Amino acid sequence: MNIDPERAVNGMYDLGFHKFEELYSHLKQSEVFDNLEKGKIEENEFLDEIRRYGKKEVSDESVIEAWNSLLLDFPKKIIDLLVELKRSKDYRTFLLSNTNAIHKAKYTEILYKAHGIRRLEDLFEKAYFSHEIHMRKPDIEIYEYVLKDSNLVPGETLFIDDSIINIETAQELGIQTFHVNEKSSLAALFPEQLKAR
Repeated sequence: MNIDPERAVNGMYDLGFHKFEELYSHLKQSEVFDNLEKGKIEENEFLDEIRRYGKKEVSDESVIEAWNSLLLDFPKKIIDLLVELKRSKDYRTFLLSNTNAIHKAKYTEILYKAHGIRRLEDLFEKAYFSHEIHMRKPDIEIYEYVLKDSNLVPGETLFIDDSIINIETAQELGIQTFHVNEKSSLAALFPEQLKAR
């Protein structure tokens, strides 16, 4: 999914959190974001922490809207590729995502409106969401969990991610990796499947 974290910063600024970068830094140090992504705290606890640290009384809906504003869209080319890969007998596909319940609700809505797909999980053999399994990347335990749960062989598994820290952890386990960045695209890995669409 395309994201723009700066939009969330601007959204929080518009709510009166004029030093959201500092707020984000404090919350990160206090593990609020980690705990949200690991499902260790509920949505209301997260929202209360944002207000407490920011010393602002704003509605849940306003904070959620600002927090979700970083979520943009799912490129059609990538959705088509995932559909084709799932159909293929040559590949097994899985999703391993650091996310949270607030974002999941919003990107599920975006996915359905734009592509008619009800759940991100439907594009994969199995999806692992950090807040549901109470682990997150780059902690090595989440990789070990997925490998064991889906009976995957590290050397026969390709892990694709846009974070070099996440890539490095996968490499420690002997998993093949592909780092997606501005110079490399996911679509370039699968030209035949894209052609099939």
